Amino acid sequence: MQRDSSVPISVLVYYGIGICGLWLIWQALLFFLVNFYIPPTGDGLPIFIYQGKIFLFVNAIAIISFVTRLFDFITDPIIGNLIDKHKGKKGGRFSFLKIGSLSALLFVLIFLPIHNYPSPINAAWLLFTLTIFYLVFTCYFIPYFTLMVDISKSNGDRVNFATSVGVAISLSLVMSAQVPLLWELFQSHGFTVLQSRQLGFVVLGVIAFVMMLVPIFTLPDTSNLSKNAAVLNLKDAMKYISKNRYFRPYFICVLFYYIANAIFVAGVPYLITVLLDLNATQIAKVAPIIFLSSISVYPLINVLAKTIGKKLLFFIAMIMYSIGFAAASYLGKYSASSLMQAYTIAAYFGVAAGIMSIILSAMCADIAEHSKKCLGVVSEAAFFAGKNMALKLGAVIGVSTFAAFTLLGKDVGHDLGLRAINMLSSAICFIGAMLVLTLYSEKKLFQELQHAGGS
Repeated sequence: MQRDSSVPISVLVYYGIGICGLWLIWQALLFFLVNFYIPPTGDGLPIFIYQGKIFLFVNAIAIISFVTRLFDFITDPIIGNLIDKHKGKKGGRFSFLKIGSLSALLFVLIFLPIHNYPSPINAAWLLFTLTIFYLVFTCYFIPYFTLMVDISKSNGDRVNFATSVGVAISLSLVMSAQVPLLWELFQSHGFTVLQSRQLGFVVLGVIAFVMMLVPIFTLPDTSNLSKNAAVLNLKDAMKYISKNRYFRPYFICVLFYYIANAIFVAGVPYLITVLLDLNATQIAKVAPIIFLSSISVYPLINVLAKTIGKKLLFFIAMIMYSIGFAAASYLGKYSASSLMQAYTIAAYFGVAAGIMSIILSAMCADIAEHSKKCLGVVSEAAFFAGKNMALKLGAVIGVSTFAAFTLLGKDVGHDLGLRAINMLSSAICFIGAMLVLTLYSEKKLFQELQHAGGS
């Protein structure tokens, strides 16, 4: 039986506001990056970079995504180690949060190409802005999630923090999906399609920036925490987490999830406008269905995570995703109306997303707590840097794969690529479900943690 949370509700709210701002730009990037630079025919946007394949099934967007994430993949552990070592006012985490908040403003630059026609300069600009964005994004992501471990005193605290994260992520999905309504509003006032898109991203970036500043000034001081545990250097930290018997299977399993999730989010605009042949503004109506569906299961997931465990919930969610992706590959072919199909698939995915948005962070926090309490090693930032690496590696594989599959068809009447990528995602989620069931030993982790005096 887990103890009640010792963390005030106000702290959970402030914490959620910050991650909502961070995920607002992350969701929007996954939603609209491919759609902006590889728009469906007749979308009204100019073409900024070369659209064809460069070799095999690889196009410019796939290459740029791979290169930027490769750099990001290398820098993540470096930043994580710097965060663990840094001792600043209120604790070293907050110094990096201030730098990381600038990612909201850098997000806007990604959608401001130099020329309004296909140009290598636009490709170089996208490569540069994405690289800097990911670097600064990491400066917020890693310390923010390590604060969950710093402030929490029990498994119940960590689950409640993770629930706050889940609500924030679901809300950010709804907020980012309202951007098409802003586009329509700006167009109705005489702005071009391109200007309307860019102004919508500016509004989103400013809102995210303000939200990301909130926890910097409201969360409690953590400078006196974890003083008695050892902090590893970069090389030892990476070696430590890569060999950690709980983190290694966790990393593999969440990587499969993040690949599939990136494909889903990047594909939503196409599912709505191509497979279901609806207006892009319908995205703004579908997203609240996902949100409502997600938050409706949060109370139950919060309880189940503390009783039956997070591993089983992970398995259930991945099986749900697998079934959902298979069903999504046939959108537009069912007898129900397009809107009914959109709402149904959104509600279904919302339940699975609600489960994952809570348990992923809580599982990582459990592993970090085990390291600190059982092994006497402070590696919170290293573990969350590893989780961030999985997130970004999954995103680059997912987005690059989705971009490549668009070459097989991404338009109404020529949509083979969109249907095929959903079937691939279904297989990815099924494999991920089997892996977490067989590789991750949650029961043993908690037995060792309780023996060491943790909870």
